[in-house]
Amino acid sequence: MVMTERNEKLKAPKSPAQRAAADAIKELRGSGALDGLFAKIDAGTMQLTGEGGFVPGLIKAALERGLQAELTEFAASPRGVKYPTAVKTFEDAWERFTPFLAFPPELRRVIYTTNSIESLNFQLRKVTKNRGHFPNDDAVIKMLWLAICNIEDKRARDRAKERGRAAGVKRNAEGRLVEGQVTTNWKQALSQLVMIYPDRINPHL
Repeated sequence: MVMTERNEKLKAPKSPAQRAAADAIKELRGSGALDGLFAKIDAGTMQLTGEGGFVPGLIKAALERGLQAELTEFAASPRGVKYPTAVKTFEDAWERFTPFLAFPPELRRVIYTTNSIESLNFQLRKVTKNRGHFPNDDAVIKMLWLAICNIEDKRARDRAKERGRAAGVKRNAEGRLVEGQVTTNWKQALSQLVMIYPDRINPHL
């Protein structure tokens, strides 16, 4: 009994926002809305998590609503009036931007942190920009693959020159371009991917 009371106290909401959330859940339970929701989930007519699920959709809708309010507020501010093109850029790209809100922060951070991809694309563009016409798709693929191999070979030679340096000494050689490239917070992002796309990710883990 003592442990149960202690657990209840630990689970009890502490801040006003948490208490308000707990009250909202109780209200939904009392109205029967939650029973109807879970009945649909149990029947298989509604998906709770994963791609297109209720929870990711709810998060996306909440974030989209908040961002829309902030964008409207910024547009009416002195800076928004001074830089209307910044507001228009967001408005024009809104439909392409908002799908990313369905992903949790850890996953969004991996998506928009594209330094490794941009580095590779930059070097591939240098190879292709003066080539002009290619006879077929296979020719393009072969040339790009050879370019990637050459880029990685150069990086490997640079890393070999710096191998053995003491810890803390600055290294100038770039990391692996293709295989073994380190992605910050990848474990957290992968755990989110498993929840969102279990059918796609689990077979490869």
